[in-house]
This record gives sequence, structure tokens and C-alpha cells, in this order.
Amino acid sequence: MASRYERMLAATHPHRKRKTVETKHVQSESESESESEEENDDHVSQTFPQKRQMSVVRQAGDDLTCGMRTLQNLYGAHIVTREEMDQRARALEMCAYGGQMYDPQLGYYSVEVLQDILEHKGKTVQRIAIEKIPAAYYVLTLEQNPSFVGFIVSIDDGHAKHYVAVRYNSAQQRYRRVDSMPGVRPVDIPPECLFSRRPDGNIYCSTNNDKHPVAAVLAVGQGVFLEYKLMHDTWHGSPPGSDLYSGAIRRILQGNLRAVSARVQELDTALASHVKRWYDTWPLRVCNEKSSQTRRRNMPDDPCYDFLKTFLLECFVSEENIIVKRQCGPPSVDQNSSCSSVEQTAIRCSTVQALLRELTQMNWLRPGDDFWISHEDKRQIQDEYGEELNFESIGTFEDYGIDTSVPLVLCTDRNTQLASVGGFYAFQYKVEGTCIGQQHNAYSVRDQHGTVHVLYKSSIASIDTTGNDTCHGRSKTDT
Repeated sequence: MASRYERMLAATHPHRKRKTVETKHVQSESESESESEEENDDHVSQTFPQKRQMSVVRQAGDDLTCGMRTLQNLYGAHIVTREEMDQRARALEMCAYGGQMYDPQLGYYSVEVLQDILEHKGKTVQRIAIEKIPAAYYVLTLEQNPSFVGFIVSIDDGHAKHYVAVRYNSAQQRYRRVDSMPGVRPVDIPPECLFSRRPDGNIYCSTNNDKHPVAAVLAVGQGVFLEYKLMHDTWHGSPPGSDLYSGAIRRILQGNLRAVSARVQELDTALASHVKRWYDTWPLRVCNEKSSQTRRRNMPDDPCYDFLKTFLLECFVSEENIIVKRQCGPPSVDQNSSCSSVEQTAIRCSTVQALLRELTQMNWLRPGDDFWISHEDKRQIQDEYGEELNFESIGTFEDYGIDTSVPLVLCTDRNTQLASVGGFYAFQYKVEGTCIGQQHNAYSVRDQHGTVHVLYKSSIASIDTTGNDTCHGRSKTDT
């Protein structure tokens, strides 16, 4: 393993015979940074949080502690020590089934060790899907987390991975790339140039003179990156502009907005109450600083998170009238045949999850049902991965290839018919229990669960008294 890291040492300075401390000053707008180069881990520059200066902690010429130095360059030299890094790395190796997490001599740590250290100290690490979502989108969204401090960036130099820190200055709305390699000066990066893709197809930290592409990006902060997760899980082929996307995410997380309250009121009573309770725990941007600090950024549970995803998608898509025809029973093998009964309705919605929600509220669908939805002209409905609609589906009509100008046909595995007002039906029921009372026209029967049923004598077809007193009832046929 050492030979792998020795290739990286060729890019660093040779061993120095005596300890030297060199101080450089890099002026950039209103911030100055002092850089101190050091040769061992026992002497590191201290960061004082009350000052606006922040030291650049460097690795020595004979080690590969870039991962540890990246953490220190994000939070200060006090965040972690070499001994603590080694301890956590050894603990992870014991659970890694033979996987190597670090180099004991050179101090090269895997990204799992960096993530474990930060989470152990109460920080949050979010891996970014840099190939899926452009930086113009996720950078704006990550900045909505007040505790966001920057990125851990893995650089691929062709031999081994090298870590650098990209610090975020929220007051000045700018980023600074800090490399712990000796002699490499910090570089300011305009937000619009951060993690830009060049014509060669690779992503780089900036459009400057970076020669090595980015292999992975991890956002670091405190509290969940809910805004980014919502963007990631609702991302689709034709997203709106980055400002519109991040602005919509910001608005739906403001539980005190009138539009948000109105949308919550549309939910069923139980879910609406559940969602309101979560909104009460989420810190609002309009709160003053003191009150906001009393609330933690906690991830919502699945029902509440599904509501947020649906709400976000509805912000970008206008509602349309969808004609749905309901057929009972599974689709027939014979393409020319149809199911026994057909009903039709019009649903106004903007997403597939809203469509399924409306069908469920109408009792055309029930949780646990097997169902199929297709166009009336037999065209299939599925997403880019070949997945058909199900209760977990999320996305726009375009994502599933739904042509809103053609009626949809719903088939379920239920062969029962729904009663309609004015219909002529025969209802049958059966009650088992103990007869506890008798009136001139009815019996009172308590079942095994303690529920008392009142059975009118005129509706009872037979009474079986074998074993327990049991009433078998069937209502009269009526309109």
C-alpha cells in the first residue's frame, strides 16, 4: 500500500533538515489569512473562533495527511488530532471485512474515516451527486443550511486521491479553495465558477488553473441538509431555473406562509396534524437569531417527507384535467376484451403522486391493491427506468410519458363493485356474539371485541345458537 502513496510524495517538497515556520499573507477583499507550514503534527497553528483570521494548516513534506488537514482547514486545527484519526480509522477497519481505511505511516485516510470523524463530533456530511445535478443548483440549495461551512473535495491526480477544503464565507457569499500541500496558496472561487464542467467533460473546482478533475464532493455542516435532499429526490429531466428551484424549496419549508398552510389544509385530518407538528419543530428563516437557535434541523419522517416532495413538484407544474376510467379485475389477455364494469371521472392535478392520492381518496385505489394504469389506446405508462406507476411513484406526467389528452384506464385486482346512490343492491352481514338484550323489533349482540351490534328482527335471515349465541343476518333487498 505504501508504494501507492509514495507516488504522491513526488509532488511534495523534499524532507527539510530543520523545522521552519513561514508566514504568508494572502489579501482577498476584506479577509486575510495567515499560512503556517509545519513539518510534524505536534506543532499546529491554533484557530481562534472570535477572530476573522483562520490559519491554513499544512501537511509536512513527508506525510499524506491531506484528509486530516482538510478537516482542520474547515473547522480549525482544534477539530481533530492525528492520534484521534488513527483510532477512528482502526475502529472502522475492524468492521470493514479486511478493507484498509488508512496508512499508519503516511497518514492517508479514506473518505469513510473523514465522514466518521465529523459525524462523531456532531457534524453532518452530505455526499453530492455532482454528475446528476449541476453546481448552479446544489450550491444555492446547500447555502440554505445556516450551519453550512463548505466542502471536502476529493481530487484525482492520476495516482491517488488528494483532499482539499473549499470554505464558504456566508458573510461575503464567496468560496475559498484551501490546499494543505506545502507552497500551494489559497484561491478565491466565484460561486458561479465553483465545480464547473469544462469542455473535456470533467468537473473542476474552478475555471482557473486547476489541472486535476474532481472525483467526489461532500458538503459539511450541522443539521440535516433537507433542502439538498428534496432537490435530489425530485430532480427530473427538465428542471426549472436554479433560482426558481431553490426558492421553491425555501418557501415550502416555511410553515408560517399562507400558501403552505392552505396546502396542508388539503390533506386528510391525521396527516395534516402530523405535518403541522413537524413544521412546528423546523427552524424558520423569519425567526430572530435567538429563537432559531432553539430549533434543530431534524429530518421529517416518511409521510411528512412525501408531502414535501409532492408539494415541491407541484410548484413547477401547472394542473391539468386527467380523465380516468376505472375497470375492475386484472387486464384481460385478449386486447379486444374489456373488464366487466367501467366508470369515468375527471381529476385535476399536476403530478403522478397527486393523481394517485386523488384516486385513493375516491376509494378507487386502496393501499395494498395491485393495479395497472395505461392509456386508453394501450400505450404503456412507465418512467425512464421501465418502472410502472405504483404507490411510491413520484414525478411529473412527462417523467412517466403520460399523454394528458388521452384518457387513462385503471384496472385493479378487486372484483367488487362500488355502490352508488339510487342503486338496487342486496347487503349481507354476519354477527357472532352474545345476545345481551331484546326489544320488540331488535336484538342487541356483543361480539368478542366488546362491540354491541343492534340487529333488527326484520333483517335477520337465521339464528344459529350452536356453541355461542350467534346471529346470522341478511338485510332485505332495498333501493
